[in-house]
Amino acid sequence: MRAFAATRTARVGIAGLLCGLAFLAAGCSGSDEQASRSPQPGKGEAAPGSPEEAALDFFRLYQTSSWPVLAGGYDRRVVRALGARSMMDALVVGVGAVQKGTVRKVQTPWTAGPTVVTVTVRAQGKDSTVVYVLARSGETWRIRYDSLLAEALPIYVQTEVSERTGQVEPSEAAVRAGAEAASVYRSLFSPKPRTGGALERIVESARTDSTAAP
Repeated sequence: MRAFAATRTARVGIAGLLCGLAFLAAGCSGSDEQASRSPQPGKGEAAPGSPEEAALDFFRLYQTSSWPVLAGGYDRRVVRALGARSMMDALVVGVGAVQKGTVRKVQTPWTAGPTVVTVTVRAQGKDSTVVYVLARSGETWRIRYDSLLAEALPIYVQTEVSERTGQVEPSEAAVRAGAEAASVYRSLFSPKPRTGGALERIVESARTDSTAAP
């Protein structure tokens, strides 16, 4: 599968993501050794059973390419809307340098509304921030939203549309489809969530538009 560089309009910036989390509020484990899972002393702690620990576990699954296990960590509404297979494919296509990075710290910026956890990762000499929005399901933390999948979805959809239409570079329709895929993910926990086969419908619609174009 060819991975195309995401355009500026298809990418989801971390700053915009953090601002948009207030909107999400309206709708609302096996592990490595402790030293590798938790941030260093003085940079916050991941207490057992805490959302910080859950975020670190989810990120570790991402780092080890444990896609089926990671997909099982998402809220059921996310899986129903996007499809587990499409989610895993998107994460694979969107893998970047952060996958091989080192966790520097984990923290919860605020507690109002959904539980937001940020994981700071050092990769290739610079820090990146991975954001998770988590909610409890019984005794388990589930992912309602995360920046890794949000950034991977536009790339995945652009790639799928381009491959199905035989194009070397993503068309405008493919770029629009990628942006819509990210929007679907962001909108899942708004007052009127979208459900059911969303990614496949977006890809097929864009394919039809591309085929019909002269």
